[in-house]
Order: sequence, then structure tokens, then C-alpha cells
Amino acid sequence: MPDDRFFHKCLGHSAKVNSLTDFEDLVWRSYVLAADDFGLMRFSGITLRADNDRLARRSQSTVERALRVIRDAGLIRTFAHQGQTYCYQESWQDYQKITYPKRTIHPSPSADVLQSCTDNTRWLFTIFPGGRKLSSWACPDSFRTPSGISPESVETQESLACGRALTLAKTNGLDHDNGSSRARATGMGSGVMGGALPRDHMRHSWCGRVCVPDFLHEQFERSTGQSEQTLKAFYNSTFETIPEDEPVDPDAVKFWRPRVAAQWPPKQTGMGDGLSAERIVAAIREKAARS
Repeated sequence: MPDDRFFHKCLGHSAKVNSLTDFEDLVWRSYVLAADDFGLMRFSGITLRADNDRLARRSQSTVERALRVIRDAGLIRTFAHQGQTYCYQESWQDYQKITYPKRTIHPSPSADVLQSCTDNTRWLFTIFPGGRKLSSWACPDSFRTPSGISPESVETQESLACGRALTLAKTNGLDHDNGSSRARATGMGSGVMGGALPRDHMRHSWCGRVCVPDFLHEQFERSTGQSEQTLKAFYNSTFETIPEDEPVDPDAVKFWRPRVAAQWPPKQTGMGDGLSAERIVAAIREKAARS
């Protein structure tokens, strides 16, 4: 397999990618280039700094802090093996389309971990550790199972749906002038707004004027330690204090992340666990001081 890597043009509309800073985006793209043909890499700044001269000028702790943000955004996942932490991408094969992976020295995720990957990515791991050729980069229909992630649920499609949800809601008569919009915005979020939105829209943990995608809700659960019921109650109460005619940012990450961080200020524990949210809280306080 050549050392080429692919980046889909739809990533420009990805909520996960666009939640990153410029430096974090550089680190994520460097991971894609540095990982082996299975998408595996040590969850460490050492490899990235060795493969990228720009990252080599930054400290290892700074690079690893960015890696943690990328993990928390849901772009990569991690697993442990013999006391070391490794990372991988659940939808790796859907984008890279590897047919002849080079033999790798990295360990494979366990079978349980691989169940969270897309069918095509699990198909790639059937010839782990590599050095053999697949009949096709895409898995046969007989290999697909309900436990795998369907092609529609890979990160890019989810992010596109999140980014255009508000526009589609307005197009279908669910804008702020619609008398029933507040009931939908302040409800517990069934995942379907009037049945008019696309199927991708249903992969939200809460739906309203600004929906909360699954990946963002999962990140809030990890960072705040709050239950799903508590978080959804917070989503509801947020819009109870915002007038219907007041414009809101339709970007889910930009709208929800600072509000959740302000409600549950992060505790700085370990290498960069809460630094991204901490910067957001500081920005909110600075803006409030200026107003």
C-alpha cells in the first residue's frame, strides 16, 4: 500500500473537525499521516513530533494535550495494551480504502473494541497484522452485521446533518415564527422534528433549536460526570431563558460547549484533560467583563 492518505472534502463541514483549533487540526491530520495502514498509533506525541517538523518545535506535552482534545471530540478512540495506550479511528477504512496493508508492529484492538468500528474497518482487521491483500477495500454484504456502524453514521455524515439541521428546520416551517417551535425546542428531544428532517438528524441525543449530536453529548457526560437525564434537563432549561426571537448560533459545538463548561467548570486533572474547556470558560468570563 502506498503511503498516501485521503481526506474527504466533506470534512470542511464536519462538526468534530471544526471544533478543533488550528493546532489541534494539525495534530489530527498528522495522526492520519503517521498512523499505520490499520489506523493504529501509539497515543503519544513522540511519533507525531518525529514525523512532523512543525510539531517537533512544540513540546511533547503540548502535542499530547491536543491528542486528548481530538480523542474527546470523537475523531479517534484509544485502547490499552501491556501498559501502553494506542489510538485508532473507527471509520478508518471508509476513508482510506486500504487493500494491501503493510505489516504492523502495533497491537490490534480487542474484538469487543472492534465491534464499535464500521463494517469496512472491521473487514480490514481480518488480515491483521497485514502483509496480505484484501479482495476489496469494502467488506462483502455477508460480512456486515447489525453490531457494526452503518455507512450513514460515520462522522462526516453525522456532522453534515448537525450543521444543516437548523436550516432544514426553518425550510420545513419549524423556525422561530412557528407557534409550536418552543414546544419542540424545550421538549426532551425525540430525535425527530415533525418527521421532516433527514434520517441523519435522528442521531442526536437531544433535539431543539440547536440539537446536541451524540458525539457531543457523550463528551459532556465524560467531562462533567453528569447523568444523561441531568444533561438533557440542562438542554431544556437553556432555551427556557432564551427568547424565541433572539438569534442563536446554529453550530452545536460553538453553542453548547461553552454553556456546559460554564455550568460545570472543568477540573484540571492530568495532562490537558480539561484545558480546552478551561479556555472556553475564560473566554466567556472575559466577554462578560467587556459587556
